[in-house]
This record gives sequence, structure tokens and C-alpha cells, in this order.
Amino acid sequence: MCSACGEVMNCSLNILSYILIATFSAFTAPKNANKQIGKPIKSSAVGVYYISNFQHHTHSPPGTTNRIDLNAFYPLIACLSEINHLDGQKPIHNALRHKIINSPNPDSDEIVECPDGTSGRLILLGEEISLYDGLNGTEKWWPTAVSDTVRNKLKARILHSDWVLPNVLGVCLALLSEIFTTNYISANDEGGQAAPRIRLRYRKSPISDFGIVKGSASVTNQDRFVFYDITTNSSQKGQDPNDHFWIYFTTLKGEDVFFDGCMYAFNFSMVIADMGPYTKHGGIESAFKFAPGFFCDREIKHNTPKLMEERQRFSVLRNTDLHEAMDEAVEELIGGPSAYKEKYSKIICDFMDKVAGRTCTNVEKDVLVRFATGDRCILAMNIRSEEYLRFPESPQLGIDIDPGELDRMPPRVEGDEKWWRSYKRATQKQRKGKITTSELRDALDDLLEKHPAKADTSGRRQGNA
Repeated sequence: MCSACGEVMNCSLNILSYILIATFSAFTAPKNANKQIGKPIKSSAVGVYYISNFQHHTHSPPGTTNRIDLNAFYPLIACLSEINHLDGQKPIHNALRHKIINSPNPDSDEIVECPDGTSGRLILLGEEISLYDGLNGTEKWWPTAVSDTVRNKLKARILHSDWVLPNVLGVCLALLSEIFTTNYISANDEGGQAAPRIRLRYRKSPISDFGIVKGSASVTNQDRFVFYDITTNSSQKGQDPNDHFWIYFTTLKGEDVFFDGCMYAFNFSMVIADMGPYTKHGGIESAFKFAPGFFCDREIKHNTPKLMEERQRFSVLRNTDLHEAMDEAVEELIGGPSAYKEKYSKIICDFMDKVAGRTCTNVEKDVLVRFATGDRCILAMNIRSEEYLRFPESPQLGIDIDPGELDRMPPRVEGDEKWWRSYKRATQKQRKGKITTSELRDALDDLLEKHPAKADTSGRRQGNA
């Protein structure tokens, strides 16, 4: 199943140019009037912009410790997150079981307000249909979509909705088990085959801590969903940006970098555009071509608006109970005694309750254990085969664009020093808390008025199955 359907556009955008596209899309979206929920209520193709090129590692002989740079490794983390998103045994969203009877196309202004004051794009659900139609994004599921690619992207955003904490924690537990608890094995101990311990680093500094950040994401109303089922006269809010989770990594020097694989539901559609190097183990080679993933490193943090608001951190690496739970080999966990599985499950589920700040449901806990076990299997295969030695130094990145999304993008301003100074001043003020997100949005609108953008047609479209 392709996680980001559409056509592919090649262009020469670099990583900061992409972040400009993503942040301008998030911060300068049109302002729509709200409607009260409960009241009745031919475009260009979607595409993925390629924005960076592969550079391959040279093979290095195994030593006592192999330190993998996060810039090369985080696409595998995105792969694990995407496996969780597309897991066929997690509960299916109700919107994929019902016909969509309104037109929530990208240019729709059907923004509704819920009783609790939150707002989002209305998706009106009608008669129940077969799950086949919903999962395959057929015309029967959503007949008023402006194109197949728009329909498939909405389906993908719904598939990527919810289950954020089980997803993030499942990935973290796999990292703890298969990387941060590995030890060097000498050739004498392994029948002549030495096995290095594996650790992560960012640039030249080792990762000394990692875990989960709890906070909120900056998301506009039109990028949130509100589902209203007319067959039951009931409403359901989409994924909540104020109850968001992502992964932090802290280096020995004290620098933080972050990975977020759960923003696609909010139309923050940064993707690893070629998953080929990361899907060679576990029978997932043809499962998906793209995987959502946002790696917020030093350059992005210093040059782009603040997209997340952190409230609390929970270390996974420094939690001794989690070390105990992930102590056994993954094969022993799957085939081992039920008493051990129950102990393993209780420890990680208690930790999830702590992070969530509430008692999670039994369904959430079942989903977490399933995610964590599957993620460990895939990661273990990549580590034992030393596949990471063949990863590109930096991944092929892209953005899964909506029709018209580039119409308000900034122009190519690489040489416009005045424009960059204005942009960086505004974003730095927002990052330091000197202006609000709303004030940043106004400042970026002013920049767009001074530098009218034109849709970029320089790319070369390629088919994407």
C-alpha cells in the first residue's frame, strides 16, 4: 500500500526550501469562517516533490562499536512508524466504513466548530459501505473528490490518524532493545564472527539520551478533521494536535534533535520519498514507497518557525524498568512463556499510562504491544544484517502536495538577502516567544504580499504507483 499516493515531481529544492514550503503552508493558510456542527452542510494533481539526492556511505569494517549518524538512520525510524500506521490489525477508522457525502477537497471552506470550541474541516459520513472501498479509496467511498490522487491522500491521512502514543513508544522500545542494549561480541564468542555494539550519534556527538516528548503541534483548523455521521447523529474529532507525542534525542554535548512520524494526518506531508534502502528485511519491500517523517535537526531548528510546543519529557533510555522489559531477544519474547509476556506488557503499558497522564484503554495497550513487537523484529533484522552500513548519508526527501498548495509559496529567493533577513527575524522572534504564532502568520502574509509567489512548474512529473 502506498502511503502517499500521487504523482512525483523532481526539482532542485533543498531541505530548507522544503521546510519553507511546509511552514508557509501551515502558517499562511487561508482564513475560513467556521460553521456550527450538526447543520446540513477539475483541479491539478497531487504530487510528491523530490527535494534532495542520495549520497551513499562507504562500507566500514566492524569495530567494537558502530556509531550510526541519525541523518542516515532516521529514515529507518520513519519506516517503523509507517509500519505501525499501516498495521492491518489495529482498529479501522469509522470514516473508512462510510461513504463521504460532502466535498472536503483541499479548497473546501467547510470548517466547523465543535462544542468544546475546537474547529476542523468537516467530513460528513453517510451510509455504511464495504471496508474494501474505504481502504482502497474508491469512488464509491468518496464520489465528489476532484481527482483520484486527492481521494487517495485523504484516505492516507485518515489511515495515519490517531494511535500516536502507541506508535511513538513502540518505536522507542525497539530502539532501546535492538540498539542501546546491544553489546560487543568477540569473534571467539560468536564462532569466528565478531558483532559490534550499535549506538547512535548526531554529527560527531554520541546520543546520550532519548525518549518521548509530550506537547502540542501548531496545526490550522483546515488541517484538522471533524467527522459527523448522519446515520447516528454523532460527531468525532480527528487526531488532537494538543495531545501530541514525538521522539527526542540528546547528544553528549547537550544538543537536542527530534523525529516526528505522526504529522501526516495534519497535512504536514514531509516524506521520505524513496524507502527502498530501508525496506529490505521483514517482507515489507513492496508495502510502501513513501513514509512520513520530519527530522528536526540543528539547521531546521535555527532557520524555521517553531512547529511544536513541548510540555514534558519522558526518558526511555534511562528508565531501568523498560531496560528490564526489553532485556530478552525478540525471538524469545514472541515464542516465550506467557508469564514473561505478561510482565513485559505490564511494564511498558504502565509507562504508557505515565506518559499519557491517564489510564490508557486495553485496546491502546494491545496496539502498543503489537507495535513494539513488530518494530523490534524489523529493526533487529536490519541491525544483524548490518544493513545500516549501506544506508545513504541523507535520504531522498519530498513533500506530498495538494492542488494549489504551491500557489502561495515564497518565490525562489536564494539570492535575496533582504527577504531572508526578514523571514529569519520573524521566525526567530516566534521561536523565542517574542511573537505569537498568529503574529508570525501575519508577518509571513506580509512577506508574501511583498514577494508574490508563482506556482513552480519546473518539475518533471513521474508516475507513482
